[in-house]
Amino acid sequence: MLNFIYALVIPVLILGLLYLFIIENNALPDWMERVSRNSGFVWTYGIIAIALVGILRYLIR
Repeated sequence: MLNFIYALVIPVLILGLLYLFIIENNALPDWMERVSRNSGFVWTYGIIAIALVGILRYLIR
């Protein structure tokens, strides 16, 4: 039950703080604008990284 609370509370806190940060500044921070311009790059290499970590975990077991 405690893991479920962690899995629910921590992401909501992070997203809430990020939302408040964006609202206070009335715009996206520079690093977020750069990431949003390169979103295809981020998705592609993010998926590749997740797949590689999964393969490594499988091979280590």
